[in-house]
Amino acid sequence: MGMAQKLAGLMEAARKRPAGEADKTFPSETMGSTSAAAVNDAAPAGFKSNVVFETMETNLNSQPALAGKVNGSFAFNITGGPAGASATWSVVAKGPSPSVTPKKMEKADCTITISDENLVALASGKINGMSAYMSGKMKVKGNMGLAQKLAALMGPGPRSKM
Repeated sequence: MGMAQKLAGLMEAARKRPAGEADKTFPSETMGSTSAAAVNDAAPAGFKSNVVFETMETNLNSQPALAGKVNGSFAFNITGGPAGASATWSVVAKGPSPSVTPKKMEKADCTITISDENLVALASGKINGMSAYMSGKMKVKGNMGLAQKLAALMGPGPRSKM
């Protein structure tokens, strides 16, 4: 199943949940993921991009060689969430214990600032990473080469390369 299909299924499941219930859990059951439990506990409520980070965690846990391929850490600053809220995520894709956590990382190899909506669009292939960067929709600090490996973390799908 392509990334866009997974994302569409997750977004549909989130829309069908009764009010208030969507904040309690991640819609991981539609992806068949069992590894996202650590992310679920503290995921920022109401952010559409939560599913993107769940997918990254699933990919890192199901493909042990992926951490070696990416070999870096990311700090994500997500803007434009519910009621203008912001969130931070840390993705460590190196070493024997890769992780995805909804917390601030003090020293990341690459820091990406992007809106909630644009991260979902990037993951689903609606926008291309290079054009998002060039148009100012995505800001990158640190290792630009590492930012180009972001597509590998998001998994196969109809995305353009960054």
